[in-house]
Order: sequence, then structure tokens, then C-alpha cells
Amino acid sequence: MPVTAYFRFLNLNKRQALTLEREISQAICSKDNDSYKGYVLLDDAWVIDDISNFAVQQQIDDQACDILLAPQLKDSLDVITANKIVNQMLKHIDCCISISTSPVEI
Repeated sequence: MPVTAYFRFLNLNKRQALTLEREISQAICSKDNDSYKGYVLLDDAWVIDDISNFAVQQQIDDQACDILLAPQLKDSLDVITANKIVNQMLKHIDCCISISTSPVEI
């Protein structure tokens, strides 16, 4: 896959960030000013239910999430296509798609 896809929670509090990392093994959180961003690698369909369950349990609005697409190679000029899991995720949580022009380091 020439692009890496992450589901992001854009505005978590500290408790939510810790819960996310505990409940979803692939989740990574980073501090962003007074809040946290949670990143979950979209690489397998099983993670969709985990993300959806977390969002419902924590009462996170769809507008506070997005899917980040980032190229794997720094100088790639080819057309990049996201894996089918991105479309599957959008069926569960109707959020924005953000596109990075360079690889993402968390």
C-alpha cells in the first residue's frame, strides 16, 4: 500500500487518551497543547469495530475525528490509492479525510 491511513481522534482528554491506548493495541496518542490526538493505524478491518466502540463509549462526535492519509515515500509523485479499509471505516464513522503531503511521524 503506497499510503498509510490513520483514524485520528482530534481532541481527547488525558483519560480518553490513556483508555484509547489501553483498549486498541495499535493506538498511539500525542499531546497537542492542552489535549491529545489519538492515532489508530487502519491496516485491518477488525480495528473498525474497536474504533467505533471507543467513539460511542467516549461520546466522541464524528466532527472530532478524521482519517489521515499520508504517503509512505517522501518524494513519491505517483497517484496514491488508499486501502479499501478507509471506505469501510467511513461507513461506520462519517468523518473528514485529511491528506498529508509528506510521511507522518507520530
